[in-house]
Amino acid sequence: MSLTYPNIHKIPDGLQDLLKNLTREVLRDQPTNIYAFAAKYFTDLLTQQQGSPYQAVANKMLELFLAEDKTHSGMISYTSFKKVVYDPQLELDPRVSQMLLLYVDIDDLGRMDYDSFMSVAGDAIGYCIDTPTNIHDDEEPRIHVHGYTREELEDKLRQKFEEHDTGVDEELSRPACRNCFQDIELGLVRREINLLLGYMEENHQTGQVDTDQLAKTFVDLLFSAHEENILSLPMDKARVIEELFHVFASMDEDHTGELQAADIWNGLLHSDLGLTVTQTYAVMGLLADLSSPVEYEGFTEYAAGWLASFENGTVLHNTGDTIVGLTSTELYDRLIEIFSKHNSTNPGSTSIDAIAELLLPLNFSQRELSAVLSVALPLLTQRHIRDEQIYEMIATTAFDVCYTLQRLGIDIVAADEDEDPQADPEEEQVVE
Repeated sequence: MSLTYPNIHKIPDGLQDLLKNLTREVLRDQPTNIYAFAAKYFTDLLTQQQGSPYQAVANKMLELFLAEDKTHSGMISYTSFKKVVYDPQLELDPRVSQMLLLYVDIDDLGRMDYDSFMSVAGDAIGYCIDTPTNIHDDEEPRIHVHGYTREELEDKLRQKFEEHDTGVDEELSRPACRNCFQDIELGLVRREINLLLGYMEENHQTGQVDTDQLAKTFVDLLFSAHEENILSLPMDKARVIEELFHVFASMDEDHTGELQAADIWNGLLHSDLGLTVTQTYAVMGLLADLSSPVEYEGFTEYAAGWLASFENGTVLHNTGDTIVGLTSTELYDRLIEIFSKHNSTNPGSTSIDAIAELLLPLNFSQRELSAVLSVALPLLTQRHIRDEQIYEMIATTAFDVCYTLQRLGIDIVAADEDEDPQADPEEEQVVE
């Protein structure tokens, strides 16, 4: 008789990063004996951690955590965790303490897992201390977060509060807040979510909230955190390349150096770059062929310039009111007309190449076409999705995808084949 057991184990903080780093080194060195290589890698890593100049601070921090943990559970409240990282005995700069708070998630009971955090505490302290204090000057301020201006992000947050609230007098619970912040349309990454949940713990543990004012406060928090580099997210091309390569390499189980276009899209969406779904479609516009395997190291190098420029948050490109000469409503109607006519005579014949042929009369640029086609990629792999659903999704999102592509600046060289396809987006002329 076989027995089954419930999965009660939580993935420790730092484990995914640890395994991603090991995977990267294995792929680079191609060792003949992976077990010996991994053993040496972990031994060297442990030696480095034990020799960290911040390990003494981490050890003192553990003492303080244990003193706060009256139940010996490895979990303490947000208030207790904050009390520890700001303790004068640690002699940490308040900015470093603030950054450390964002390393650990807050659960639905308002607790934080300090036990798992301690496995990376020494490195985390050093990393926070070494992180520059600001990014931009007054002449080049941040004007957007994840492609949203202040006003746009406020409106989007209000919309998500309405979608995810508990339905009781605008009282937002911890799970409701977490679901709201994790909504893929916002594109918030883990540290940003922890920043906002921490604010809720300090200011709105119980009772009703004014969601309009809360949205404005959250936008101020996010813009300030980015400007002061408290979140320490990838900001330059080298860090974007490292993040994307880690993600793609972890998906390449056969170590071929290639992934299908659908996997590239999935990797972009789940990277720690804060891309929304629509933005990932726009970035897919950089691929000329969605039907063939993608050499992901080359794609990573190619896309990183645009992504780093976007992450920097200082420029949004001007866009028109039309795409391929059509308004949003006109483009939707035209696409539905094309798809309906095709589906009535060719049911069950949907593929990337078939959809591309249908879109030719609209005169999309190559990058607009690839971006729009990428909307179908995750749908084509699902057997229960009907052709009509795929067509409807493309028609509904095509305008926003192309609009976002223009805002990112990905379309700048798309229309002219004589331009250098590897042009650095930072050298392109942009309009704020």
